[in-house]
Amino acid sequence: MRKLTKEDFKRTENESPLNLYHQGIKAEETREKYTRTLRHVLCKIFEDIFEGGFEERVNEFVKLAREDPKWATDLLLNLSRILRDRTKLPTDHQDYLKPVSIDNYFKPFKKLLDMNEIPLSWERIYSTFPESDNNTEGRGWTRQEIQKMLKHVNGAMERSIILVAASSATRIGGFDYTWKDVVPIYKIDNELKIDITESEEKEAIVVCAMLSTYKGTNAEYPSFITSEAFSAIMDYKTEWVRDIGKDDKLFYKFKVLRNSRLRSSIIQNKIHNIGKIREMEREINLNADRKRFWLGQIQSINQKEINESFPISLNHFKKEEI
Repeated sequence: MRKLTKEDFKRTENESPLNLYHQGIKAEETREKYTRTLRHVLCKIFEDIFEGGFEERVNEFVKLAREDPKWATDLLLNLSRILRDRTKLPTDHQDYLKPVSIDNYFKPFKKLLDMNEIPLSWERIYSTFPESDNNTEGRGWTRQEIQKMLKHVNGAMERSIILVAASSATRIGGFDYTWKDVVPIYKIDNELKIDITESEEKEAIVVCAMLSTYKGTNAEYPSFITSEAFSAIMDYKTEWVRDIGKDDKLFYKFKVLRNSRLRSSIIQNKIHNIGKIREMEREINLNADRKRFWLGQIQSINQKEINESFPISLNHFKKEEI
């Protein structure tokens, strides 16, 4: 057993605030999303408050917040005021912000301050958020909608993405799967098994499969997909072995000189390209609460306004569009 020596002992106060912040977010998609928001607020909205580049602004904010937490609370209260003003704009205004989205601007700041052990009066900040207007009940894709999308997929990867999304309810950020995360579940003589022997293979029937979502993070949880989705993944694996074969990431984007994992933004583009959904005027956000995987429901067909938390029915489109 290795012991901690005096020479190995490190004080966290010697860590940079940004490094501590990154250490507190295990999921890469979440870390990237939070960092984009943090950069936007510090470098754009607070452009005149801080100086220097992004990391310099992070350091200055943490330093001032440690010295005067009341000042930091007031700064975030001002951010809340600016964002609330955007929720009062007409919904077709380019700067309009849905009330339900305000909280997303504060999550990176809370993580940054928590990881640097700086307490703030968060209840006071949260109390200034407007009431959510996101009251419409949502739903998953219908069987008919899934069938329509599958008619327009381009290749085995897009088919597997649609079927995994439809049956697993996985958030878009959870699609960073490896092949080891896919575990088939077999049925033999009315008994469900994960591990089977060679002699049982002929009688074994795949009834579903389990995915390890956000594996290796505190948010890890099991997702389940249908046997049809598992079969689509296996069909896609044939292409994967031929074109990739060197890494264990499930979903990849292909480039001339290199390959890299398929990020959530690429998955989003692939899904809303199916059936010419890209003809919508605004992008569809695939991130949703409560581990649900939805596309976005059109609230107004004429104005083509999108609610980011609900599903889109392909019945809203003309036949020539799909």
